[in-house]
Amino acid sequence: MRIVGVIPVRYQSRRFPGKALFRIAGKTVIEHVYERASECSEFDRLIVATDDKRIEKQALSIGAECFFSKTPHTCGTERVAEAVKRKKTDIIVNIQGDEVLLKPQMVTAAINALVSGEGIACGTVCRPIESVEDFANGDLVKVVLDKENRALYFSRSPIPNTGRAGQVFAPMLCHIGVYAFSGTALRKFASTKPTPLERSERLEQLRILESGMKIKVNLTKLKNFSLNSPRDVPIVERMLQEERA
Repeated sequence: MRIVGVIPVRYQSRRFPGKALFRIAGKTVIEHVYERASECSEFDRLIVATDDKRIEKQALSIGAECFFSKTPHTCGTERVAEAVKRKKTDIIVNIQGDEVLLKPQMVTAAINALVSGEGIACGTVCRPIESVEDFANGDLVKVVLDKENRALYFSRSPIPNTGRAGQVFAPMLCHIGVYAFSGTALRKFASTKPTPLERSERLEQLRILESGMKIKVNLTKLKNFSLNSPRDVPIVERMLQEERA
């Protein structure tokens, strides 16, 4: 089975312009993500996919294979699909370019979710939300699951709703930006136009659900925090320091 990892990276982030080249703990964000993704033993190949010459230059400087896209895309997964279009693959793993705290076990969990049963188009990962502040944070994507750990919905809003009593009777879960696709599912995604819920929430994974495909989600207790905005920098720096302690 041939597994290819792709890190889609763009320069113009709405919440954090130039995020990929921002330096944290002496390294750029893309360098952190690439080095951590390189630790994943499952990958036969790892590619940085970008449409920006500055990011391409940085990726090449750290020894990464780089795919330069001249095609406009609405999301990272479309760029991933373009990057592997002419490559022989069985599973393609999309690693979001802001997963500075990525761990190899997260990639393994996403792949295991994909191959766990019939009819699964995409495997991904989530972690428990540990604070009310994180639950209310619109930069952190929440996910709710069915009894088989298949995704029912993703949102930037606090889901599930706390109700009038202020209680949550289902787990509060934060999505981690790692997606394992079958080749067929990735091609279907790329050939489908952005969907209404995807556009409303600004979450590309909703295109998968709106297209009738299934997402299986594995739970990890590993600490993670995606770098979504400048206000997240101190949090990520602290967590990197804790890893080294």
